[in-house]
Amino acid sequence: MALVIDFLRAIFDIIAGIVARFAQATGEAHIAADPLLLVLIAIVLTIWLGSACWAGSIAEMRRHAPKLHFFIGLVLPLLYPLVILFALDVKGAKARDRERQREKEQAAAAAAPVQPAAVDSPDIDLPIEQAEAKEETTLDEHYFTDIALDDQGNPTGPWRITYGDTEIVAQRIVDALPHAVVIETLAADGKAHKIRIPYSKISGCEAAE
Repeated sequence: MALVIDFLRAIFDIIAGIVARFAQATGEAHIAADPLLLVLIAIVLTIWLGSACWAGSIAEMRRHAPKLHFFIGLVLPLLYPLVILFALDVKGAKARDRERQREKEQAAAAAAPVQPAAVDSPDIDLPIEQAEAKEETTLDEHYFTDIALDDQGNPTGPWRITYGDTEIVAQRIVDALPHAVVIETLAADGKAHKIRIPYSKISGCEAAE
């Protein structure tokens, strides 16, 4: 939210400066500036710069280079941010989905029951034991990267994380480092704090009610 406010404040300052310089130049030339023209200039500049900021913000939330998309948003105002709003995926999401699908297929193949060999004598009764494969979730970098954002690229949460004898509620997952996860929690005074928890100490993670 603070990033959006900074963007809007910067846009307002730029537009106000451009309109002020335009009004000053017309005044020095003894030309009466049309108020409607000034309003039109302000609206056009607002849409132009706001479109670029919107495109950059969407790209940053979905883990892409914000500067590149900002400049493309300048070239294609309104159209480009609307397109990437629905077309731009979270960076690496498709690759992770393919990897998870491959792991599920391998687990399903390993859990498939083995057909017993044919027995010549019908009097022999062979017991068939079927093992159940249990897929365990590994609470590591890949796990927290997958659950940090939803399909639209928005932060998920809150999450209840258990490590050692401690249980803590994470408002959102800030980052998944190679050896630890960084989470944001709310202190008793209502202020947000960031905490780093090593994966080796985490024993559980589930959505908090």
